Amino acid sequence: IESLKNKLRSGVAHFIFIKKKGEVREAYGTTNASVAAKYTNGNGCSRECFKTTAYFDIEKGEWRSFRWESIVKVF
Repeated sequence: IESLKNKLRSGVAHFIFIKKKGEVREAYGTTNASVAAKYTNGNGCSRECFKTTAYFDIEKGEWRSFRWESIVKVF
């Protein structure tokens, strides 16, 4: 998880996770402020206490999140 979070902070990360309903999702996302800044409106609540990470989905152009235990692979 820490490796993925570092990749999200430093640029665009490519990863696969299992969605809540069991679907496998391949994602390209970032938390890098220079990429996602114009889509951010406030600080929000930290998702760490829910064992999830929010990321900006490059393909969908929206914020998404994943549960840590759902990660299948990080490229």
